[in-house]
Amino acid sequence: MVTNSLASVDCQKSVYRYREEYKHGFGNVCGGFWLGNDNIHEMTSSGKYNLRIDMKTVSGEAYYTVYESLRIRNESEDYTLELGNKKHYDLLKSEGTDLVFSTRTRSATRCSLLCLSLTPDCQSFRYDVTSKSCELSGSLRFGNTGDKGVYSLRTNVKDCQDILKTSRKSGLYPIAKSGRNGLLVYCDMDTDGGGWTVFQRREDNSIDFYRYWEEYKHGFGNICHGGFWLGNDNIHEMTSSGKYNLRMDMKTVSGEAYYTVYETFRIRNESDDYTLELGNLRNSNTVDVLENGPGQCFSTRDRDNDDRDDDECAKKFKGAWWYRSCFSCHLNGEYGNSFECFTDTRNPLALSWAEMKMKRD
Repeated sequence: MVTNSLASVDCQKSVYRYREEYKHGFGNVCGGFWLGNDNIHEMTSSGKYNLRIDMKTVSGEAYYTVYESLRIRNESEDYTLELGNKKHYDLLKSEGTDLVFSTRTRSATRCSLLCLSLTPDCQSFRYDVTSKSCELSGSLRFGNTGDKGVYSLRTNVKDCQDILKTSRKSGLYPIAKSGRNGLLVYCDMDTDGGGWTVFQRREDNSIDFYRYWEEYKHGFGNICHGGFWLGNDNIHEMTSSGKYNLRMDMKTVSGEAYYTVYETFRIRNESDDYTLELGNLRNSNTVDVLENGPGQCFSTRDRDNDDRDDDECAKKFKGAWWYRSCFSCHLNGEYGNSFECFTDTRNPLALSWAEMKMKRD
């Protein structure tokens, strides 16, 4: 496993991906890749393995570390890492049960992104503006409480509305989430006053949205490019924490732009099949494109919850949605085919781009 240029997160070649992608593997073996946790588990369970990590900084320095006895457990144990003693230079400095990773980044924001995406157990980081030093920690704080530049990812920032108080720039930001680690989200600070947390995007056909229940549960895709779904569990958690509005932005293949804004957006938990709860249409330059959605359960290719008896909407239109019989708008449909919205009963709008986003009142 080789990681280069640790001092930045390249959005176009992001390693910030979802569980299923790390399970099976991703990337280009000639450029950058992850072999897959299932594959690594199988290999490291077949005998005794060592681990070597080779790195180069952006300024050209080379580092390496070698450990005895590498093994990761299986998926049921969340791919827990088992690691023996160091044999050579140790990059991960052990402080009791804590692990500290040190590198250099251009800003505290970059440091926080590394904390979320590079080190799974990271809960806090220290950033020094003068030296550009970024240290990631598995504990909630470093040393004494008087350390300057120490930030915890156990934050009260729960969505992009909170981030809007300190930043008006659209981009990636870490927010709070239940459990140990935070969640990296894209904040739209330009549309309709800003503060929108984007949970779905389609911009080309590079990301397949015809996926299974578990993938929509945890999320998939590339938050930086192509398209993504933030994950039904994450959307449920956020929309259950307060009153949210829903905004849908769409562009047609001929360039027209449409939008709709709804009051009171929430999806229920998995035991309720992520049922959609939606308030009144607040603002729009088209019709109520989700008039058939409220009260409907979520359906995927392997879980049919629509109201049709003769066939399954998810399979017929190769997507996942809150289908009734079947849809008036389908932002998770097959790109170039069922990725469309109806503005009247006869003529659908063929779409080239779409975003779904939420904002707390």
